[in-house]
Amino acid sequence: MTENPLIRELLDPRMGPSDVLVEVDLRVANLLKRRCGVTDPLILDLVVLLVAAQRRGHSCLDLERVDEFLAGLIDESTAALTGGRAVNSRQIPSTEDLVTALRACEAVSIHTSWPSVTPTEESGGVPDAEKPAFDTDEEAPVEDTADETPPLAVHGKRLYSQRSHHDESTVAAGLRRLAGAVPAIQASIDDAGIERLLPAVDGDAMTDPQRLAIRTFLEGGLTVITGGPGTGKTFTIAHALAGLLMAAPTDRPPRIAVCAPTGKAAARTKESLVNACGPLSAELSERLIAIDPTTIHKLLRPRPNSRTRFRHDARHPLGVDVIVVDETSMVSLPLLARLVDAIPTGVRLLLVGDPDQLESIASGSVLRDVVMADRDASPLSGRVIRLTTNRRIESGAQIGDLAEAVRRGAADEVIGLLESDSPGITWIPTGHPPDRDEDVLAPILSGLSGVDWDLSDADDLEELARCLATAGNHQILCTNRHGPAGVSTWNELVENARGVRGGWYPGRKLLVTRNDNRIGLVNGDVGVVVRVPEGLRACFVIRGEPRLLKQAQLPHVETAFALTIHKSQGSEYSNVTAILPSLGSPLLRRELLYTAVTRASRSITLVGTDDAVRAAVEEQTVRMTGLTEALTHP
Repeated sequence: MTENPLIRELLDPRMGPSDVLVEVDLRVANLLKRRCGVTDPLILDLVVLLVAAQRRGHSCLDLERVDEFLAGLIDESTAALTGGRAVNSRQIPSTEDLVTALRACEAVSIHTSWPSVTPTEESGGVPDAEKPAFDTDEEAPVEDTADETPPLAVHGKRLYSQRSHHDESTVAAGLRRLAGAVPAIQASIDDAGIERLLPAVDGDAMTDPQRLAIRTFLEGGLTVITGGPGTGKTFTIAHALAGLLMAAPTDRPPRIAVCAPTGKAAARTKESLVNACGPLSAELSERLIAIDPTTIHKLLRPRPNSRTRFRHDARHPLGVDVIVVDETSMVSLPLLARLVDAIPTGVRLLLVGDPDQLESIASGSVLRDVVMADRDASPLSGRVIRLTTNRRIESGAQIGDLAEAVRRGAADEVIGLLESDSPGITWIPTGHPPDRDEDVLAPILSGLSGVDWDLSDADDLEELARCLATAGNHQILCTNRHGPAGVSTWNELVENARGVRGGWYPGRKLLVTRNDNRIGLVNGDVGVVVRVPEGLRACFVIRGEPRLLKQAQLPHVETAFALTIHKSQGSEYSNVTAILPSLGSPLLRRELLYTAVTRASRSITLVGTDDAVRAAVEEQTVRMTGLTEALTHP
């Protein structure tokens, strides 16, 4: 067989520098060759492609999509050599031949069905009412996990690493287990109780998706609430928890844990919960406001010097009755596997998020896969509720129509909205960089200058809040960090327009890039530099109030007039300018554009050519996973 029968084009030295295949991809194949005696070049090439796929967020290599994946890698590497052509499918063995070759390899284990039992179920784990929620100091023993399990797994027509296959199996079995279990704390609420909790406004109250979500949450062990920004997801969380507190036995109040994938997301969840408690009674509001959202990692309690091993697992489950996971679209497959593994049977699990947004930067697309499973006959059927009414976008603005057209992949409709001067929508159909075109730059930069950042009183909280609101009023969002359409370029353009260049100056917008628990700042917090009588200070909202910090007190920060769309997830801005890269960029994807558009509540300005906009709307990232199948066909 020819050496490197699949990836030889990607190894062609004429391709030049590229991160399409990196050293780690090839090293894993070489390690498999040395330790497991694998010599078949076809198998080794499939391993290289598997590792490359996992680096891009796929949990497996779908053997029916090898030609598609290879074509994408070649297009990504260089169009100059290949002309952007796809791999000739006749050069690639059939799916059946690939599966046959893998089945004959001793480094591959064969799986024909998904497990229906998890270690948590075997341990019996109904939550112990006497067990602390998640502050136990008990040290679980570290077990030696080394065994002779083959490093690769084939399940149907998908190739996995053994670890990734275990993670998908754990998530699927765990979600099925929780969906089919009766909650340990029984709670029911009649129509009158629902009406008191959530008075009907318009339409048929019985079909209100928010009411349906609350009923589903109270009646079962697993509930999934989805919807775009502004559709009331956190409002529904608050009222669902309030309904549980109202209906639960007084002698057994439920222990509730609320978590999110990042510290910034957890802080936003806390803020949103506080705001959503307004219509509730003082007693319920007080109990809900007392809940302190945390990260999933902190909830599971990571072992020292590790982000993948936790004190809470199947043998040492979480001592809670309810777990709410906000921003689930950002949760990776391995992290959800660790969480589900530590949830005892009888706990209510509520997953919340927008499946159309960007997925986790790590592997998997768990929320989207769960939503897809709801459409088929599965234990999850009827447990996914989508909220559709946008209550955030200002009256008259058509941002919601634009976001929905992007979500559906309707390119002609998107272009029509951009061309029609719709309220709240501006289109600047240009390429990059427009640094010499004042007609292009002026409207983009107008909202970022001309503000007085000098304050006469450092203790004036209203003035500090005004400065922070002004700084957050307009946000430039880019798909990547560097290049003509990147964050670094646009931060430089803004600074040039304002007559400054780096350094520490009034009005500089700041992004925190590292957590600092001592001060209370987390990765993703945004602030601004102001001048007070004592000198220049950084102003941030910390624990709900504006606070001034000296430069020496700050963790690592970056200029933040422009942010990546990934960094903006979970945030809301009045006005957004979204910068699209040129046609041909692999970053022109529907999820990126949708996420950027849905950050805006008042106006969205889109900078990009007609071809770039159409490519972004039409190209959708569909990660290779098997989770939907595992949830529907165990």
